[in-house]
Amino acid sequence: MTNPRKPISEFRKASQLNVGTEMEGDTLTVKVSGRIDSKRAPEFDTVLRATIAAKDRAIIVDLGGVTFVGSAGLRTLLTAATVLRERGTGFAVCCPSNPIRGLFKLSGLDRVIPVAASRVEAIRITAS
Repeated sequence: MTNPRKPISEFRKASQLNVGTEMEGDTLTVKVSGRIDSKRAPEFDTVLRATIAAKDRAIIVDLGGVTFVGSAGLRTLLTAATVLRERGTGFAVCCPSNPIRGLFKLSGLDRVIPVAASRVEAIRITAS
């Protein structure tokens, strides 16, 4: 009989945080996958702060690969949105799963941070 459970190493891999950036025209996309929990949020915060400090350019945070966002991760996104709004620079979050989109709605952050279903929509939002 085969064990249907995943090996522990697969769970660890799935719970890791991976953050990368990709430049597309004048827009920088921060691609995130994994969990943005209290243990990993400082890493996410460091990367996002460095990204917004680098230049005045529109920034999109692609949450398409994110499985969980805790309060520390939401705070990091809110801080980035506030800094970029004060600067007059475009900012949006894109591709969140339905549960994460619901978290933005439940917390009211969707009224402060533009949330887009796709990167194309997020680019349109940040350009306006």
